[in-house]
Amino acid sequence: MRLSRPVAVLAAGALLGLAPVPAAQAVTTRTWYVDADATQPGRGTPAAPFRTLAAVEQASLAGDTIMVLPSTEALDGGIRLKAGQRLVGVGPAVTGLSDTAAAPRVTNTTATRLAGDAVRLANGATVRNLRIDDAFRGAIYGSETSGVTIVGNDVSGHNAGCVEGFLIPQFNAPTNVPGVGIPIVGGLQNGWAGIMVDAAKRTGGTATIRGNHVHDAE
Repeated sequence: MRLSRPVAVLAAGALLGLAPVPAAQAVTTRTWYVDADATQPGRGTPAAPFRTLAAVEQASLAGDTIMVLPSTEALDGGIRLKAGQRLVGVGPAVTGLSDTAAAPRVTNTTATRLAGDAVRLANGATVRNLRIDDAFRGAIYGSETSGVTIVGNDVSGHNAGCVEGFLIPQFNAPTNVPGVGIPIVGGLQNGWAGIMVDAAKRTGGTATIRGNHVHDAE
């Protein structure tokens, strides 16, 4: 008898004309392509990719995937990702390529946009397998973002503008004499990091950062 009760309730609901709960609508996402070697503006398809980061940023929506095709030239100007977007470099792992090899490259060589950051993060964004060289400020930066994933990127020459980054508070630098340190009054000012995710609180957000090669900073 107990097993038949839920069936009876559902049947009664159907007889009363209760509206069924609508199924969740599927979210449509798209994949866009961008290529520094493209000779035409393009439509973001594999056969006709965009040729600028500005074009693919404008066309793409939250949750979309942006594929960066390999080139010996970098896509300049930086890109601001939207929530849940994936920015992915096409081809073999960039961390194993020579400096002169064709690779999916992005940069931002001036401070006029995004303060000089090459990639600006959003909640849930992923940045994977990109070579990011000579950014004016940071290669990849997020502020108050959660759920970001930054994996397998090669970052070098960042902070070409010598922008001040985070401050290490005052501390005693160790010496060769046991128990004796040199006070660093006022702390130590660092330059801007190649990969940085800022947060005002220690809790409430997550970030996955692994397998990146960060080297030769300015």
